[in-house]
Amino acid sequence: MEVRASAVEDVKALGPIMQRAYTEFNLSVGIPPSVDFETVEIAEEILHRIFLSPKSCGITALDKASGRPIGAAFLHFVGESLQQIGPVFVDPAHSKKGVGKAIMSALIERANATNAKSISLVQIAANTKSFSLYAKLGFRPIECVTYFQGSMNEKLCTWEIKNEEFKVWPMEDSDVRLCSELHRSVFGHERETDIHEMFNVFPADAWVAVKDDILQAYTTGFSFEGHSIAISEVAFAALFQGVCHQKPNHSMSIYIPARIYPFLIEWALKGGLQIIRQCWVMAIGQHQTPLPGSIWLPNILG
Repeated sequence: MEVRASAVEDVKALGPIMQRAYTEFNLSVGIPPSVDFETVEIAEEILHRIFLSPKSCGITALDKASGRPIGAAFLHFVGESLQQIGPVFVDPAHSKKGVGKAIMSALIERANATNAKSISLVQIAANTKSFSLYAKLGFRPIECVTYFQGSMNEKLCTWEIKNEEFKVWPMEDSDVRLCSELHRSVFGHERETDIHEMFNVFPADAWVAVKDDILQAYTTGFSFEGHSIAISEVAFAALFQGVCHQKPNHSMSIYIPARIYPFLIEWALKGGLQIIRQCWVMAIGQHQTPLPGSIWLPNILG
């Protein structure tokens, strides 16, 4: 086995491997296979986006005999020395051969070369093998997050949000800087590049909630790739319920850190969202906790 920097030419080989690896694991633990990469085409599309991003890079493992890709992992530069890892996958036919350890070690080395203060990832809790690997490589479990999917029934919601209090509308380009400033107020660092990139790729998925002409909450998408920030639980609920109202019957997903926001767990369950799986946010180095009272809902990378 050899490892090297990933190249866009790897997509055709890596797409089927990524789709198969996630599907086989999900089926083995009772998670719907559609949760991650339902088709090879979806897997290839996501990999293409990663390669097109100037803030992402990857490591590909090659079978020494055939020279074919057998796994990969990707690193994303979020901002201010903060980096995230994902997706990470290995061809099931080459499991238990040290492939995952090799690509993760190479990726961590690359991140350390940039003086990263924090490297984070989101690990599926049911995958005890990957948890063990990441822990051995120095990742610490930070938060357990619950992954919900579905469309919320507003009649069942815990909070009644008055429409006149919050205005919810699609994010505009002029909102990006304000969203990054809100992220800084909650986490202590900006995220403008990441927000802008998600807005450019998925403009219909990014939304904001405003009260008294002041930004209260935003999301880059209620999907496994999007993250959300709000100044309070009520502001986040207003954002989510507002989007549900404007996109009825549209399935959405969110990661809720259960320890920090038990009220949001109750709100999601009462609103009709379904728990799909539990995950761990894990990190090497610093990991800033959100400002007390504020809301942080991570994406699939942390």
